[in-house]
Amino acid sequence: MNMSREFTDVEISNVQRFNIIYTIEGFCLASINLFLIISILSNKYTSGCKEYIIVCGKVFADGFYGFAYFIHGICGLISYSNGYYRFYYDRLYCLFHEFYNTLFIIAVPLTGLSITMVAIDRFIATLKPGRYYSLGKMYSWKMNICMISIAFVGVPICYFHAFTVRDILNVKNGCGVNNAVWPVFWPYLRSLRLAGTIFGILLYIPITINLFCNKSLPNSKYKQRLRAITATIGLTSIVEFFCFFVPEIFILFNTFPEYSEYCYFVMLSKGIINMFIYTFRHREVKYAVKSLIQRKPNVQIGISTAQRQSENKSTRMTSHARMYPILT
Repeated sequence: MNMSREFTDVEISNVQRFNIIYTIEGFCLASINLFLIISILSNKYTSGCKEYIIVCGKVFADGFYGFAYFIHGICGLISYSNGYYRFYYDRLYCLFHEFYNTLFIIAVPLTGLSITMVAIDRFIATLKPGRYYSLGKMYSWKMNICMISIAFVGVPICYFHAFTVRDILNVKNGCGVNNAVWPVFWPYLRSLRLAGTIFGILLYIPITINLFCNKSLPNSKYKQRLRAITATIGLTSIVEFFCFFVPEIFILFNTFPEYSEYCYFVMLSKGIINMFIYTFRHREVKYAVKSLIQRKPNVQIGISTAQRQSENKSTRMTSHARMYPILT
């Protein structure tokens, strides 16, 4: 079954233009978000804060999505510049030789799962703040590992199907992820991204209610911190809706087929916008970035590590006494 056709010179020119855009924007998204992750984890204060470790998981998802597009753009530029006359005889050959397809199998659900993860974290923090602040930072690492593990599930499924079925594609002029992945399974991956985005956005309704109605936080400083970080994630959720959810709907239902490539461009841009929101809304993150740029290992950010640990201990003791007399 032939799933493609010969491209005209005009179409090749358009595809090459978008390959250049994907390469540049994907590289910027991947490199900038990687720098932000390194900045947060290399700083003593932010690396010990569970909220910022959760943010690192979200930033990693955005950066990984950009990296997939960067590899896709590079492969596309090389293929078209070499004449682009390569046949992909079956799905396994297509999946294996174009590595960016494997990256997209991971990146597509990962973006939706990351939105769900940060929303669940904020829901727990606003619903049970005392119990939330009694958790260690390993809680955040477990959340991130769980998110990434779920996103990887699609890879063995797609490779197993491609290896066992070995259906003939006879695809010329390139192999996209829709060719490489089992046709029945690909909509599920995209639906997982869409469902994760919807769930994360809708979950902010009870999060907002809990944030302003929950009177159980004993420490006003921690209440301000909770509201600040929750508001930041809320802003990124708004960006997710307009720059990710809406373009995804247009692509899924083929609403504006002539603008589909621009929708992908907008979806990539949301990761860069979110990175600036994380950086400029929190002085801890801003100082962590500044510290890494200036190569200063310990920049004073207003709250020392010892003071923070003391406050954490005080908050846990107070929250245990006032809200949770018996912890199981």
